[in-house]
Amino acid sequence: MDTNVKNVTDTKDTDFEKSAVPMSARKSFWSIIIVWLGFVFVITSMMTGGGLASGLSMKEIITAIIIGNIFLSLIAIAIANMASKTGLSFALITRYTFGNKGSKIATLFVPIVNIGWYTIQAATYGNFIASVLHIQGTGELIILFLSAVVMGIFAFSGIRAITILGYVAIPAIIFLSVGTAIKSGMIAGWDTIAN
Repeated sequence: MDTNVKNVTDTKDTDFEKSAVPMSARKSFWSIIIVWLGFVFVITSMMTGGGLASGLSMKEIITAIIIGNIFLSLIAIAIANMASKTGLSFALITRYTFGNKGSKIATLFVPIVNIGWYTIQAATYGNFIASVLHIQGTGELIILFLSAVVMGIFAFSGIRAITILGYVAIPAIIFLSVGTAIKSGMIAGWDTIAN
């Protein structure tokens, strides 16, 4: 075991980025579920899915969803199993897998992906708010900036704040998604959607 990984809780490291999470500090099943659902139920994922599905039949869409989810689930299950048994974060697990130098390369992808995801999410959300309010130009840029700030506040506040946001946002997104699907079916017709 790498001696650089601390097994004691650092009082300043409340998200346990540099140490194993002790059993007493581990989150509940529902807390973890709601955070991960928050990663899935985002407008950019829905937009991407809609764009990819536009040229497919309903059978092809369902097949693509099943295959994609099986693939992602296998990866997530493997990582989650390791993390739950060891209490280590992704960055700390990669240190054991690839060594100190190799883990730096592997974990370099995480901030790159997260910055890209954060930027696209904030821009999409801000653009949506601006279009609903019929605001353009400088006003739209201000809304984009404020969207990034609000998202950043939750991110910097830690997993607890993200969990609380998830408990509010996930039901709202599910409600709006179901409502949109029903409205689409009523406008286009369910036969058109199914074919």
